[in-house]
Order: sequence, then C-alpha cells, then structure tokens
Amino acid sequence: MKTSTRLEENCQYWVDWLHRMVDIQEGKPCDCDYCKEIKDNCECEDNCECDREYYLCENTPSWLMNRALDISFKVNRDKEYQACELCVACGGPGIYIDTDNNSINGYWGGENVRLFYMSEASRLIDDYAEELYNCL
Repeated sequence: MKTSTRLEENCQYWVDWLHRMVDIQEGKPCDCDYCKEIKDNCECEDNCECDREYYLCENTPSWLMNRALDISFKVNRDKEYQACELCVACGGPGIYIDTDNNSINGYWGGENVRLFYMSEASRLIDDYAEELYNCL
C-alpha cells in the first residue's frame, strides 16, 4: 500500500471520528465498535438502557482534548481565543485537527493530505478548547 493511501486512511479515521462525536452530541446512538458490543451483548429484558450507553465511549470533545499530543491555541492580538490545532498522531504519520479551517492535516515523509469535516465538530472542540485556554 502506498504511503499516500495509508496517510489518507489515517486522516479519514479522524474525519469519521469527528462526525461520530457530532452525532453523539446531538443525541444519536454511537456506532463505534465499543458501543456496538455493549448493545450486542445486552441481556436486559425491560427498560433497556444499553442503547444509551454511548456516553461511555470516547467520542467526546473532552476525551479528544485530554489525549491530544499537543495543543496550539490560535489567539488574536487581544489574546482572545480564536481556534486551535490538535496533534493527534506524530512520528509517521503526523496528523493535526485544525478547527480554524475545519480540516484534518496529515503529513508522512514528503507527502501530505488535507481532508475537511463538518463545522459543527469544530464548534464542539472550540467550546471545550476556549474554556481550557481561559484557565491558563
């Protein structure tokens, strides 16, 4: 498999992850493997809550921010928060989530990939990131 194909697949993983995060925040059940396993192994008879266990999965802005390898805050000249860039993988490939451009930017060797995701994901990340930035 060519490096560019693997890089694009890695970046696409994060686009899909962000879209699931938005779905969860909108109250839709998550379709990640973890949540599917909970639902598939459900032994409840009445008032099943297994389909509501999605909040246990990792597709949340707080999970993402707490596990980012690096966070770069973009601020204006008044030092007010504008956006952020999260490093979610490094060392081959390097993958960054950029909330300013709603993009996933991947780098591996001399190749790069840029994929875009829905702006709602950036809003969710920015809400959490701005709160974090204001605590600094």
